[in-house]
Amino acid sequence: MATSYTNSAPIQAIAQSFGVNNDEGIFITSVALFFSEKDTTLPIRVEIRPLVNGVPSSTERVPGTLKFLAPGSVNTSSDCSTATTFTFDEPAFLVGRGEYCIVVSSSSTKYKAFIAEIGEFQLNSTELRVSSQPAAGSLFKSQNGSTWTAVQEKDLVHQIYIASFDVLYGGTAIFENGDLPTWGLAPNPFSVDSGSTTVRVYHPYHGLVSGDDAVTTGLPPSASIGGIAGSSISGTRPIIDYDLFGYTFAADSAATSFGVGGGTGVKAIQNAMYNIAYPNIQYILPDKTSMSYGVKQTSGSSMAGTETAYQKDTTYANFVPFENIYNTFPKMVANAANQTVQLGAGIKSTTMKFGMTTKSWAVSPIIDAQRTDLYLIENIIDRPNVAATSGYNVPITFVAETDKSWGSAAAKFLTNRVTLEEDAVGLKIIIGANRPSGAYMDVYYRTGTDDVYLDDTPWVQATLQGNVPTDETTSVIRDYEYLVGGDGGNLLPFTQFQVKIVFTSTNSSKVAVVQDLRVLALST
Repeated sequence: MATSYTNSAPIQAIAQSFGVNNDEGIFITSVALFFSEKDTTLPIRVEIRPLVNGVPSSTERVPGTLKFLAPGSVNTSSDCSTATTFTFDEPAFLVGRGEYCIVVSSSSTKYKAFIAEIGEFQLNSTELRVSSQPAAGSLFKSQNGSTWTAVQEKDLVHQIYIASFDVLYGGTAIFENGDLPTWGLAPNPFSVDSGSTTVRVYHPYHGLVSGDDAVTTGLPPSASIGGIAGSSISGTRPIIDYDLFGYTFAADSAATSFGVGGGTGVKAIQNAMYNIAYPNIQYILPDKTSMSYGVKQTSGSSMAGTETAYQKDTTYANFVPFENIYNTFPKMVANAANQTVQLGAGIKSTTMKFGMTTKSWAVSPIIDAQRTDLYLIENIIDRPNVAATSGYNVPITFVAETDKSWGSAAAKFLTNRVTLEEDAVGLKIIIGANRPSGAYMDVYYRTGTDDVYLDDTPWVQATLQGNVPTDETTSVIRDYEYLVGGDGGNLLPFTQFQVKIVFTSTNSSKVAVVQDLRVLALST
């Protein structure tokens, strides 16, 4: 703070430089200035900029240090006795030994701030003069806020406030998931059958599980689908059956005909099921500070698994920012309605805890709450079967993978159709893959001659040669070999073929990963 003052000077854009005199840095919270005059309508602003080559930067600003004040919030006095404080929205970090400046600017020329000038009389005195530099910095003037001229003999009267931190106990920050938004469904997501109260909803990857409620909105009450009024479909309804692509619930009345409808405005709640979480934590760790990271997650369930959903961890698991969290079983962030029912009022699905400590009163770890996210990655996989069997799930509509155009399994890879110059009578398929326990790969093929439209040809399942063990270590790659047509090649001669790999699993966190695929067409 300057201790000796001269009369005030008008402001267009001025800057006062200062330095950080420690190694670890500081957190600036506010700046106080002293005005003798002000505008009646136009605001004034303060910001902190770094010095570049000894002058205020024309392009950079310390994040979080821009503050506007309307004239009504600006104090004035004739004797420099009343301060005007510009408090930033959050403490702003300034690096140790760094050089910065307070930049004050306005579109008005009516603001006047107190300054001190060497050789001039002190305020309200005709005898005492300012004999030394009152502040450890320099004053700069500018017409446009970009080009600056140093005024070595003058300093802006100012006060800088910085934060002080607890070196004994530190602190803890808790972050929890927000409410998931409702999801806009594809046009006409509802379908009904004549004589049935069951409503099927097309809602891919909804994440809802057995015992959840479906909540749909946006269907006009006066709308009719198969003779069922919209008011008898919309709202909160217990799920009867579900698969990866949708679910069913009961309407208040039975349909009089088959119908598909709903229009384009239907929305529904959903859970965010995931297997891998990527913590994107934007933070600053000044010297002499440290931070620990922990997370509590809530269990989800695999389509063909036996996991119990909605079980929240009771202890924090450590994690590292910007590194994947690989879960051995699926997890979920639940929608607000089912979250409250299943976990209890006020309990969130995901909680992250940050322990923050410092060895210096001047600095602390800082987390940017606006840029802290948890990215979620889900493996879309199931193990469908036509009937209830241990280790399988039964989709609402089952279609075998041998079907020419469809198949109920959610995860699959199809090669392009391959055309041969000569006839072949067999295929040798070699897949280099890692396959953990509970994960499966089924291989299908179809062949045809030039005059056959291959898309109209059903798939045929190939048989794995030998017994290939599973591997929990993801770096282990084994070859899976399939010999179609036997050693001599007993398929009808073909000139085109296609291969499909179907991936299934009883645990969506354990899936087969293919490293390479080799297919050889065998001739006689």
